[in-house]
Amino acid sequence: MNTLVVPLILAVSATAFPPLPSWFEPGAALPDVLTMNNGTRVKDEIQWNSRRNEIKELLETYILGSAPSDIPATTITVVNKTSNRGQDLWCFRYTYSQPTNISFEIYIACPTQYTGHVPYGMFMTQWNHRAWAAGAVARGFCSCIYPACDTFDVSPLFAAAYPKASWKTMRQRAWVTSRVIDGFEEIAHHVPQISLDQISITGHSRNGKLSMIAAAFDDRITAVVGSSPGAPIASPWRFSSREYMGEGAEFVNTKRNWWALSANSFAGYEYMMPADGHFVWALIAPRRLMVATAHHDFEGDISFANEMAGESAQSVYTLLGKSMLPCHQYRPGNHHGFVNLENYLDFFTMDDTQLSQGRFCSALLHTFNWSAWNTSFTGNKTVPDPAEPALARIEWMLGPSPPEGFFAGASYCEQQSGFGYTALMMHTARGDPHPAVQVQIHGESVTRIPVAIGAYHTANIYFRQPSEKNQSSSNDGTPVILWLHPFAYNSGVAGSNTLQNSSFNGTDNEFYYEFASRGYIVVAMDMSGFGLRVTETPSDFYRRYPHSSRLSAMVNDVRSTIDFLSCRSKTAPAACVDGAHPTSAYPDMLKLIPTVDMAQIHVVGYSLGGSVALHAAALDNRVASAASFSGFTPYRGDMDAAAARRTGGVARWSTWHALLPKLNWFDKDTLPYDYDDVLRLVAPRPVLVYTPEDDRAVTLSDVKECINHSSWSSLTFVTPSGTSRFANEEMDFYGAWLKGTSLLLCCCC
Repeated sequence: MNTLVVPLILAVSATAFPPLPSWFEPGAALPDVLTMNNGTRVKDEIQWNSRRNEIKELLETYILGSAPSDIPATTITVVNKTSNRGQDLWCFRYTYSQPTNISFEIYIACPTQYTGHVPYGMFMTQWNHRAWAAGAVARGFCSCIYPACDTFDVSPLFAAAYPKASWKTMRQRAWVTSRVIDGFEEIAHHVPQISLDQISITGHSRNGKLSMIAAAFDDRITAVVGSSPGAPIASPWRFSSREYMGEGAEFVNTKRNWWALSANSFAGYEYMMPADGHFVWALIAPRRLMVATAHHDFEGDISFANEMAGESAQSVYTLLGKSMLPCHQYRPGNHHGFVNLENYLDFFTMDDTQLSQGRFCSALLHTFNWSAWNTSFTGNKTVPDPAEPALARIEWMLGPSPPEGFFAGASYCEQQSGFGYTALMMHTARGDPHPAVQVQIHGESVTRIPVAIGAYHTANIYFRQPSEKNQSSSNDGTPVILWLHPFAYNSGVAGSNTLQNSSFNGTDNEFYYEFASRGYIVVAMDMSGFGLRVTETPSDFYRRYPHSSRLSAMVNDVRSTIDFLSCRSKTAPAACVDGAHPTSAYPDMLKLIPTVDMAQIHVVGYSLGGSVALHAAALDNRVASAASFSGFTPYRGDMDAAAARRTGGVARWSTWHALLPKLNWFDKDTLPYDYDDVLRLVAPRPVLVYTPEDDRAVTLSDVKECINHSSWSSLTFVTPSGTSRFANEEMDFYGAWLKGTSLLLCCCC
């Protein structure tokens, strides 16, 4: 075995944590919203009010920064009033003399048809959502448009006036929101339509964050819709970190000033945070809260994280008699676009009876009822004898794959067939919505072709165009890399490694383009339940395939991809053609793919993808090598209570992500298989296990023990310093390792 220790230099110090409370126990699960700091369980509204104060303090200490304690006096003056097309529009100036001279203007728009109060009270949104305000007026609201957004922001004026406050941008803008509300009572003397019984607020993206924060800290706000708010407010950092291809504090704070600087130190150590975004959800209870999320949000709004936050906050809503809340609503598309303002307004206007009927809020995508699955399971429950071969024990545990059979694959023709939207969702980073588009990477022309594999699932094939300066290294064809994504629910394979580097939205190349430019064919696909397949929910999967597991389906995705590749090789099996007729609707597209070297099928994955890569290699001998980056910790060690608290334990696999439900049937003494069995099945083929010393999802000592039990000469075990990530350093390390592996394979041909 090759054991390497390599330094990994991070842009942010990973160990300089701010002081942590003595009562706090770090953990992978979200801190319980109904447990007081002293351990007392909240049982009624009186105790909850005390707990709210604790939560506010924790949020300001670890995420938001603290706001000023004093509220400045405000003078309100009318600037002007105009009327046009059924709308009265007032401009009001807010003036402050203490602690310094500050003034700004807001606009109030109301429908002229009402001589008294409008039906639905005040609708608040930020300056760059003025069109939303107009839509609200049309529905019977008075709308307030105020300057707390990127295009018009007065919060820096207040930040300068209160230099002792530790608040950052999002808390500042939320505080400005409250100062605007301070003036509503005076404004109501001028605007007869205004009713202050209902104050609703919404905003999109970063405006969604500040809207939720404002509602959490200001009880005068009666309802809020966060439109794709993202991390950490809607999507807690525990479930929107690097393993989820999410938006961590260290990425955002590089270019912006949104969160307390101490939050940066928790990057990769999210389990150490005494506060997380679900606290904001809980503070809004029992008032109306809806979080609207795009199925394929690439900018940090993670649907899985949102549902975990909502589940936590629902315990507070239930305690306070509003168990139908919070509400989730899903829409198609990416972060921007397809926003349905009318749905947001419906949420603000419907009564509790209508909301309780359950027809408005979306069905949850990721919730899995393990007890219901266990009760209804009718598959083979006869546990294999420990003496049986490891392959049989693993196959029993995973369950039978869906019986897809052998499918040679097909190509799409997106441009001609109107699949442009689907193509955009499959890959957005390079803006190539049509097939066979060439992108220049390191002076090489890289082509992407979308294809169908297995039971008509989408994959992208990337390869460089031949030129005088590059030639295939083997007469047998071109080597292939299958890239398997982490827990990137919304983005799937299109989740970019650029988020893993030091600057948010960096310019480094995505894995598939980078390695295609180096001469490999790269296959990238969304595994079951991720990316384009995010609506393949756990409940639907186990209803359709009750004897299988989602992990089995993911391994099957890899095997189906290799089937597809085999039909692009010199030794293509007979099943690749149907008599004289090609199996693909667009066979000319497939002819563009270079000939595949079936002796050089390499599988690599990060986090979830790393686990799938090892299982796929264990179950399919066509895999030439497997690389697992932060991909596993042994199940047995994860059943230890202390380890499970930090990593999430086997519940991550059996329940949270519903990948392998059978795990809950066993303890460490009865478990049918573990990763040492998986690794031994891959031997003697080359394997890379890359496990950072401070990876929060693993117990390093357990991984080391597993490796020692499975050692062979071409197993490389790397334990760099730092936390889990997959960025430029990891890509380059993999490239160097793979180059050596490929030489080894050639020597052994």
